[in-house]
Order: sequence, then structure tokens, then C-alpha cells
Amino acid sequence: RDNFRVVAEIVNNVFMGGRRLTLPGFMVYLATMDDMHCSAAMAGGADEDSSFRRLLAYMMDQVLDNVKTTPDFSEFGVKVPIMEAATSFFAAKDSSAQMLPVRKVFSHLSVLARALHRRKALKTVQIV
Repeated sequence: RDNFRVVAEIVNNVFMGGRRLTLPGFMVYLATMDDMHCSAAMAGGADEDSSFRRLLAYMMDQVLDNVKTTPDFSEFGVKVPIMEAATSFFAAKDSSAQMLPVRKVFSHLSVLARALHRRKALKTVQIV
């Protein structure tokens, strides 16, 4: 089996009670890694170069680059990496674009916004 399937099986066993819910499982995993990354920053100061924080950032990057979903995080459409989906989800089409209601879990959006900001892929986000 390839590495992704092995990790997906572990994530599903740990976070989803063994059910094959790959995207929700990886979103919980991503949120957990993000929380640990932020907690490590608070506990140890702003040391971005600590080996533990670099490991957590690497693990988050692997999820963002290798787990796939649709650009609007629905069940239908062509699947792309979460990073690409999140970037297009948050990107404003133009300055005159109307605000659309977002029907996504706020905590998931927050984790994705932080990940995009950490990678410098997101300049600003306005959540109303």
C-alpha cells in the first residue's frame, strides 16, 4: 500500500472510529496539528525554527498538498488538493463580487485560513 492509504487508515481509525471518512478525518487531523502548532508557539515563544513546530508544519503541509476535495468542498466536481481548493474558496473573484453566504463549519474555515496565511497564500480574509 502507498503511504497515503496507510496514513488515511490511521487517521480514520483515530479520528473517525474506523469509518472511511477520509476528508472529514483529515480535516480533524489538520485542526489537531494546527492547534498543537499554535500551542507550541504560545508555550515556547515565537520560535518558528523549533524542530517540533517544523514537524507539525510539515505534517500540515502534507495534508494540504495531498488530500483532495472539490473547490467548493462539496461531494461533486473535480477533486484538487485541499490547498488549491482553499485558495480558490477564499479568493475574491473581483472587488465588486457580492458576498455569498458560507455554509461551512467555521472552525474548518479558520484552520484553512490560518494554513493559507502561514504559507503566505492568503493576504486578507473578510468573514461576516
